[in-house]
Amino acid sequence: MKITATSTFHGNGTSVSFIGCREGYNIRKLIGPRAKYCRDYSNNNSHVCGCGYPIGNTDWEADAGFEIIEQGECGKDGDIYGTGFIKFRVINSESMHY
Repeated sequence: MKITATSTFHGNGTSVSFIGCREGYNIRKLIGPRAKYCRDYSNNNSHVCGCGYPIGNTDWEADAGFEIIEQGECGKDGDIYGTGFIKFRVINSESMHY
């Protein structure tokens, strides 16, 4: 599944996509020029940069019937105090019971 994160912080709608995602937790390495903006943040920072822009100002898109939750920066093994990677959870929103 392809997950796309689009900045609502930037007027031009900057976005980044993660390919091959699946239901459950996904960890992806931050690469390219956007990654450098995230190095000084931790998972506990309210403006953690997942894709080079504040995670709170990001719209996440997944395939129909799925939702993205628990986004934040992490280390390569999902360590919440690490940097350089983004962690997010994909859930099946159609099977959720409220």
